[in-house]
Amino acid sequence: RVRGQLTIKQKKKFAKFKMISTQKATKRKPLRLSINIPTNTNNTSPNTNPNTNPNNSNPNSNSNSNPNLNPNPNPNPNPNSNLKSNSQKNPTILLHTNNTQTKSWRKILYEQQDYPDNYVDTTFLIGLKTNTNVRTYYFWPVVRESTSITQQLNVVSLFLIIFLFVLYGSLKLEQLLLINLILAVLFGFASHSSFGLENETPSPFFTSIRILGLVFGTLLGFSPVLKTLTDSISSDTICALVAFLFSLHLLAHDYHSASSTKFTAPASLNAAIFASVLLASRLESIMHVFALMFLAIEIFALSPHIRYKLKRYSIIGHMLFTLILVTLVIAMLFSISVIAAIIYFLIVIFITFMCPFWLIWIQKYKYEINGPWDEAIPTTRVK
Repeated sequence: RVRGQLTIKQKKKFAKFKMISTQKATKRKPLRLSINIPTNTNNTSPNTNPNTNPNNSNPNSNSNSNPNLNPNPNPNPNPNSNLKSNSQKNPTILLHTNNTQTKSWRKILYEQQDYPDNYVDTTFLIGLKTNTNVRTYYFWPVVRESTSITQQLNVVSLFLIIFLFVLYGSLKLEQLLLINLILAVLFGFASHSSFGLENETPSPFFTSIRILGLVFGTLLGFSPVLKTLTDSISSDTICALVAFLFSLHLLAHDYHSASSTKFTAPASLNAAIFASVLLASRLESIMHVFALMFLAIEIFALSPHIRYKLKRYSIIGHMLFTLILVTLVIAMLFSISVIAAIIYFLIVIFITFMCPFWLIWIQKYKYEINGPWDEAIPTTRVK
């Protein structure tokens, strides 16, 4: 705190001190300067004071040019009264200087900054992005894609209905063998046709015949073993295993193979074949076991690739084939149980139409946030 009248040199030094204090960023406390400028009630000049000797200079002063360097020429033995009189006579100028921070905040961790750890800058959310990877769905395209699920459900239901017909004698062995022959001819013709698709090469004729003969001979040789495979297992256990395996088949099935040339669903295929073995072991003769297993291989192993080729070739043909399958299964269910047919029809409607509508409805609640705080994804460029 400085009191009294300042000389020119003192004013310069005070201005320099003020400039230095504002440049220091580490000092956060404001500097409060109080300057009392004495007011002269008399109109006489301060240099005409008879008690002042121009040759005597104050050794504590920074300048020798001004003779009036003592702020209190008449010292008072009582300092409190002196301060009171000075405060009444001399006006006080208060200067407040705040040390501003010159370094701006940076989003780094390797350097100590003059900011708290929980400081959030205004530029923190500049890189915020919302719903950048969200895909917009439309109703009819989703319905069209859901027909693949409906179609596979119909295939499983058709196989189970044929098994019930064979088990209760509604479908004769000759009729089952005729169905297998017709399906084998149709699948053979479809496998030798590329349907006008790119990157689709038909299988050689003799290769298909060789594979068909290998499957035929293997099934015929193992049919006696499969017939007695589950004699020691109860029917309730067989029904529970079959339900579990076909559910696993539907869950693990490859529903996206229409966009590729290869069908890859080993878990789904193995579950379906194992469930077919369990069902075939409950039939009455070895030929019944052979016919049902041959039908299972045609439906679960050969038909997916043919159906996917049909979908890639014509989406209208794919929809018509799905409609034919649904109609055939519901008509066959009516001969077993009307209630089962109605329930199955409602399930098909729910999967084909209600699930796509539900998916589109819940999309409005999807909110994805991306920003610079996400994990960095390294990219490699091969030249």
